[in-house]
Amino acid sequence: MVFIKWYKLFWCKIRETKPH
Repeated sequence: MVFIKWYKLFWCKIRETKPH
């Protein structure tokens, strides 16, 4: 699904911004 793809992309961006 495209929605899931976008969601994962956003999640990746958020994770990148947030510290590990």
